[in-house]
Amino acid sequence: MRANERTAIPRPSGSPAYLYEPISYKKTNRSMDGYIVTVGPNFPPEPLIHEGEEITCVLEGRQEFVYDRTSYLLSTGDCCRFDSNKLHYSRSLGDRPAKLLVVFASKKIGPRYGDWRPKDYGYAEKDGTKEFGGDRV
Repeated sequence: MRANERTAIPRPSGSPAYLYEPISYKKTNRSMDGYIVTVGPNFPPEPLIHEGEEITCVLEGRQEFVYDRTSYLLSTGDCCRFDSNKLHYSRSLGDRPAKLLVVFASKKIGPRYGDWRPKDYGYAEKDGTKEFGGDRV
């Protein structure tokens, strides 16, 4: 797919924290979805959790990535692979948004952000601090 063929879309929940540019939607019967994701300076209002696995590579900038209650600082060129069935979210650090290459792999085809409820996974936010089952992050 050519860069000028991509159309940016917000995260399905409407969060301004992430902007997705699909890079693989033209392929049918796929088990992977690829995106260029621009990450804003704020954490999203709700963490992500969904079926499958992800591979992420930071193309530009720096980001704080929180996975399963642990925070990681990632810079241009850093990559990570993780199971997406655990709570995860990120924000950019510095004066410009981080840009990532993100590939989702799943047995399911279609939307990756299904009907999940953060409170079912022990997530809560109190006084601007994110908590998981009483543990502050």
